Amino acid sequence: MGAPSTHWTRWAEMKIYPMSVSQAMYEPQHRQVIVEGIGSVVRDARAKLPHVADEVEAWIKWHSSTDEPADYYTHPAAFPSFLLPWWAEGQATGAHDLIFQTDLARATGNLYYYTRIVDNLMDNHPTVERKLLPMAGYLVFQSQIHYRKHFPDGHPFWEWGDRIWSSFCDACAKDIRLMDIDEDTFIKIVSQKCSGAKLAVGAVLYKCDRLDLLQPWMEWIDLYSSWHILQEDMFDWKPDSEGNTPSYILDEARRRKGEHELLLVWLADEGVDWATAKLKVWMQQLRDMTFAPPETQAYLRVRDEYMLAQVEERRPALAFISRLAALGKRQPQSQG
Repeated sequence: MGAPSTHWTRWAEMKIYPMSVSQAMYEPQHRQVIVEGIGSVVRDARAKLPHVADEVEAWIKWHSSTDEPADYYTHPAAFPSFLLPWWAEGQATGAHDLIFQTDLARATGNLYYYTRIVDNLMDNHPTVERKLLPMAGYLVFQSQIHYRKHFPDGHPFWEWGDRIWSSFCDACAKDIRLMDIDEDTFIKIVSQKCSGAKLAVGAVLYKCDRLDLLQPWMEWIDLYSSWHILQEDMFDWKPDSEGNTPSYILDEARRRKGEHELLLVWLADEGVDWATAKLKVWMQQLRDMTFAPPETQAYLRVRDEYMLAQVEERRPALAFISRLAALGKRQPQSQG
């Protein structure tokens, strides 16, 4: 479940995707599974949280900016939290257990909203999350309910899941303390904010007895998480800078820019190209993971094309910033 955040809610940009792209990514029965899974989060909140149910439902729908909360997750720019277990089960068995997948969607939805509360507070991007903070424990417990339908106490899934969830929480807690993010720190800590998505994939592979696929899928998620977060940080440097939120690209800018060079100027002149080149390497590494089913290749192609299209849309603005900076450098010389 990717931690990515109000970062995700660049809806004015994200809506440039034609609906047909989303429809091609999600089979109709899979989309219905997600609709039901996320819908159950709202229904359960209404049944169990009478004092804050209206506020919770409004907050959930705000993320999608539509009346259908599932639209948020099926947008092609969203982290593939729901696609991952669908891909894994199709690969492992050649079919999909819709009851199991719906429970995974319920569990994933609850954990995602938990992550959203925590991450928005940590990134200084809160809307109503401070008021909803007591919901965090409720959401984690709700997700456990849906996993326990399929894995009784003592099942090996729980020991593995404990390690994954503990690592996720540890990375999130460490992330807020980071003051200088380099590539090693980014990969080992920051990108692990998406590692909660591993739980549903692991559940599939434990249930289907395909643990031979567990480590390859964990490595795929780790690498994709790095790609996903870096491209978000590349587009979100301005709110991150204004909010004093550390990020890999901002810290790299501080390390690489000239002594008197503005952060903005380095980002315009070199930073976006630096990040794009790194993203290209990671994307190729993902495509080279031949264990993954063919659906992942189609997905990666769409994500890469969208990221590059966003970069090209910003080229004129970046060039304008570079020209202004160049004029500013020449002006003192001409005055002298």
